[in-house]
Amino acid sequence: MTPENQSKRWIHGRRHYVVDRIACVVAIALAVPTGWWLVEELIAPESPFWLAAAAVAAPVLILVFATSTEFLRFRIANRQALGPFRRLVGPLGSVGSTFVIRDTAGTELRREVAIVGVQLLFGAVLLTPALIAGNTLDELTPWMIPGIVAVGFALVNTVPALPMSGGHMLRAIFWFLHDDQTIGTRAAFLYSQLVASASFGFGGFFLIWRPSLLIPALWCLLIGVLTLRASRHEVRRALIIERASTIRAADALAGLNPTIRASAPMTEAIDILLEQHANGPALVRDRNVYIGMLTLERARSIPRREWNTREARELVTPFDQLSDSLPGEDLLGVLQRLDQSEPSAVIVRETSGAIVGLVDHSMDARRLMRRGLGRTISGTVPVNANRDDRQNS
Repeated sequence: MTPENQSKRWIHGRRHYVVDRIACVVAIALAVPTGWWLVEELIAPESPFWLAAAAVAAPVLILVFATSTEFLRFRIANRQALGPFRRLVGPLGSVGSTFVIRDTAGTELRREVAIVGVQLLFGAVLLTPALIAGNTLDELTPWMIPGIVAVGFALVNTVPALPMSGGHMLRAIFWFLHDDQTIGTRAAFLYSQLVASASFGFGGFFLIWRPSLLIPALWCLLIGVLTLRASRHEVRRALIIERASTIRAADALAGLNPTIRASAPMTEAIDILLEQHANGPALVRDRNVYIGMLTLERARSIPRREWNTREARELVTPFDQLSDSLPGEDLLGVLQRLDQSEPSAVIVRETSGAIVGLVDHSMDARRLMRRGLGRTISGTVPVNANRDDRQNS
């Protein structure tokens, strides 16, 4: 699984990850009848060739425009010296997939305005030959469809709802006014709910008023679903970032990871890992000392016939190959280290320096936060030293 998809499950949960993948497939599938419907309703060609061509070209056009949008987003971010960062790409746009905040309100606003401007310019360039030839919007030709779709894509991208550029602009404005990204995200979330409700309303209205408008109705319903889910993802990520800074990672991880004896046969180790898979990687203990980490994927990498002859210690990943956290570090710091580090897990330590547990992308960040909120001692201040260095690195 790619780091982007791991982060999707990391913040959003497994079920939401599957639903969003299905929504992306549905969006591409809906593009085929949409192209057919546009050409048939708006142009009414005499030849069926244009209908078939539009049905094939519609998903290609949507993929091209969506891909170009994300390409611009990454290129502009690199020009702003924000460094590499991960985003979750969908058919309408993208949202953050990391707990590391690299943007500022100004950089996010400038980037999204530039993206919309380039999209409108691209649509204008595609429409220019037809306009030079004397065609008007009252006399549509099939050759004008790519330009119309490009301009329409740019206009839809300005809707003030996540994950469209308009939603990112709205968040950046509120973020700048209040100097707080969480407030900006909550404002964008509220407007996204309104847009999603309007999309559901229009979709239902089209279905009831004129069943022949099935394709626009389905698109309205799909846009409502994707907007609703993307905005929930963003506000959830913002709240985790805000609250995780007040929680000690040691409190969130205490007693969570399974423990396996170093001399345990692989059959026993795999049974423990399967039974407690949601609790993350296992700590391997040799007598009273932890010697490393064992994951289910690592245990399954050996042939089944060797399970009874191999011990857990033989497949241990030593601690020196993992990322280490500060003693008593806050949960947000640990999550950020995991997002930024190459190793597959981060070691969590108590204030005394003793190892408490391990965090990797297979664990649910919301569950860790809930455990930490219930276990954090009142008045305890987590260690969050070098937070700015980590976010800007």
